Amino acid sequence: IRATEIFAPSIIGVDFDEDNGTEYLYQGSELNAYLHARGGALIELDFLPSAWNYLDTLVSREGDRHDAGRLPRHAFIDHFLDDACGLADFAAGETGSAVFGRTVWETAELNRTLPEVLLRASGPVHAGGRAATVCIEKRYVFRPRSIDVYYRVAVGGEERLRTRLGVEINVSLASRSSGDGRLFLIGEDASTEIGTDAREIGSATGLLLRDVPNGVSITITSAAPFRCWSLPVETAPVASGSGEPEYQCQCLVPMWELDLGPGTAWENHLSIGFEKAVESPPREG
Repeated sequence: IRATEIFAPSIIGVDFDEDNGTEYLYQGSELNAYLHARGGALIELDFLPSAWNYLDTLVSREGDRHDAGRLPRHAFIDHFLDDACGLADFAAGETGSAVFGRTVWETAELNRTLPEVLLRASGPVHAGGRAATVCIEKRYVFRPRSIDVYYRVAVGGEERLRTRLGVEINVSLASRSSGDGRLFLIGEDASTEIGTDAREIGSATGLLLRDVPNGVSITITSAAPFRCWSLPVETAPVASGSGEPEYQCQCLVPMWELDLGPGTAWENHLSIGFEKAVESPPREG
């Protein structure tokens, strides 16, 4: 069905999960990406050359108290974080910061030709004991092997906004072992492997995840440098008290400091891209 002579990339609006809302389904030659109005987040991301959904994740098993009430582990979930929130707090779900992760975003623009979707949401953001009125826009631009997300955060009203914006991106890998998943920090000249243990990254412009069994490299880049949290997401064993936790995904949270007065805005451009290694042909003889 992806034969070049009959297939053309497209984006359609449909109630994919039967919640009486509209989801946007991008179907490309190498990527499928499903965008949900609640949270303005990607809920499925299929890289067809590897036949893998990189948003195939769980929050917790049914009946578990851990992660109870937490948002699904999607991509491009927005958190406004106060100074007291650290990596351990975020990992425990004790942030209360994802106000726009529960909001139904409006569709401001839909261009089926490019294709791209502009989503918009507004609401109060509490920081420093005050509430600022914030309008946040995300423009998703879908390309053959990548997705660009253009952010704009604008402040209205009379209050100043001093906070951190964290963008949660979860990536599903087979396991945390180096034979399945590897994580690198992209530098100016090279990449440095940092592993999948929970950690805070002081400064970066990009991250590289390697899906080793599928031979796929996933890059997450930003026009503006960022700090980042990286943590493994695990679910409890099927039988309580037995076995090891099951690895679900790697949670990455790039963060930027915002200091915006009324009537001002912050803009940034994020991108997630995919590349599959070309397999060498077998030697003859």
